[in-house]
Amino acid sequence: MLLSKHLNKYYARYWYFFLIGIFSLVAVDYAQLFQPEFLGRLVDSLKEGNATVDSILSTVGKLMIVAGVMFAGRMIWRYTLFNASLRIQAGLRREMFHKSERLSPTYYHSTKIGSIMSWFTTDLETIEEFTGFGTVQMVDAFFLGLLVILRMFRLDWALALLSMIPMLLIIVWGGLGEKYMALKWEQRQGEYDKLYDFAQENFTGIRVIKAFVKETSEIHAFAKVAKKNADCNVSFVRVSVIFDVIIELIIALISAMILGFGGWFVYSTVAGASKVHEPSTAYASSFPFATSRTFVTPSAPK
Repeated sequence: MLLSKHLNKYYARYWYFFLIGIFSLVAVDYAQLFQPEFLGRLVDSLKEGNATVDSILSTVGKLMIVAGVMFAGRMIWRYTLFNASLRIQAGLRREMFHKSERLSPTYYHSTKIGSIMSWFTTDLETIEEFTGFGTVQMVDAFFLGLLVILRMFRLDWALALLSMIPMLLIIVWGGLGEKYMALKWEQRQGEYDKLYDFAQENFTGIRVIKAFVKETSEIHAFAKVAKKNADCNVSFVRVSVIFDVIIELIIALISAMILGFGGWFVYSTVAGASKVHEPSTAYASSFPFATSRTFVTPSAPK
């Protein structure tokens, strides 16, 4: 959908918007990786009592630089990518309008006007969202996901491998949910077509309806069509919410696994030490902060 013969010419026309936007998005993804690192250093220095005013100001200054890069980058990619998607929608709408002017009356007799109205409204809005926010999600998923995985393996390969197990569930669930969501989306678009078509026929034949005093029956018929459209939209939203909730649960499972196994690694490292225990060299490669922290084992209660 993102790459098709109808959209490629617009990508070529607005290539500079996408280039600047994607570059800014990648810059934001890269910059935000340093935020937890700088915050961790600041907290560690305050906890260990070796923080100085200069070190604190230096770390805060780095955090401000990261925040500035993220702010500027987000402003740039929002303006460029969403601006490009709006331009694509406007260009497609213009092409569709000119095409509709050249179509024969036979086409309009064989094609429902409600479907044409749906193409000019909901379908074009979907394309705009897909070329704008869809591009953001695709670039974010690839670059940010790749950068995060590399950083995770640099910190601790064991915890990284453990967190990759639930990530496979996200991939499987996303593949299965995508097909079902696509089916629900097509059903929703079909109900939109029926609603637009029913409304257009009623407005066109309003004189006939009034002449035969069919206002009440047509109102009830429209209520049935509108309710079916509403039920289809509610079903689509319900499936979408369930899909998002399961994704959030899997992400929470990843966090719980990292905290649980990470805590167990810390406990196994400091357990049995006399008073002050420096992590061993063998384990330092697998524990992310083992080379820079000193663990103190609390004495037994008297």
